[in-house]
Amino acid sequence: MVTSDHVQYVSAALVIVACVQLVACAAVRAGRAARVFEAASGSSVAAACLLTLLARGTYFPRQVTSTALVVAWGARLSRFLYARPLEREVINVFMRIVWSMLCALPVIICNTQQRERYRTTAGECAGVFVALAALCLEHVSDSQKQRWHARHAQRPTRADVEPPVCAVGLWRYSRHPNLFFELLFHWSIYVIVRPVEAPFVVLSPVALTVLVLFFPGGVLTQELSRNAQYGLYPAYALYRKETPLFFPCPGVFRCFSACAPRATNILCLELTLFDD
Repeated sequence: MVTSDHVQYVSAALVIVACVQLVACAAVRAGRAARVFEAASGSSVAAACLLTLLARGTYFPRQVTSTALVVAWGARLSRFLYARPLEREVINVFMRIVWSMLCALPVIICNTQQRERYRTTAGECAGVFVALAALCLEHVSDSQKQRWHARHAQRPTRADVEPPVCAVGLWRYSRHPNLFFELLFHWSIYVIVRPVEAPFVVLSPVALTVLVLFFPGGVLTQELSRNAQYGLYPAYALYRKETPLFFPCPGVFRCFSACAPRATNILCLELTLFDD
């Protein structure tokens, strides 16, 4: 049930996120700190969650755990985005604010609880374990891709047997493992805070899934860009054929795709939409 406290704290968090994003955008427009805007994505989420926890003043296990996980995730993301080479893309402040609020929403709602009514369950403990694993694996996949780009300043040619994209480590099992583990992290946070009496918090992982799959910067745009660049490379075609798009399960993918190709394509998101 949505209460006035929920509205008050969500509004305060929205102001925090918007201020961080707008200040970072102003620095970019001034031509002085392009990396600041990139780093603001995770830091604004961490700031909103941490400040709502401190403002409420109650430190129940569910609140502290979920806040600590999101702060760690936001700090890691900001550090990674600040350190990586800058990419040429259109800066959409509105979309960044929406994305940041969706990431922070479950924890913000959890932090507005005045008293702890529920005992910790096995599902919540599993959610904490999965969130920690997803956080570590997302960092590993990002690091592997960053090292691959550093070693391959010159991309392979069509005649090379090596794919012209990162296909080592976790990238052998999924073409987008970093995005997969990011979504797994946010779904785990939802599992942790689910007992809170605010069913609408499921909007956060659902909307983030749609954003990651279909909106700019997500799976769809990355796949279309790669297909346009490397569609005629035999090594890339083989990599796309043998490696699942999203879920890191190549063995299961190949097994079921031989038995029920249509069902497998739908369940594993191997849709023609990503092949254009």
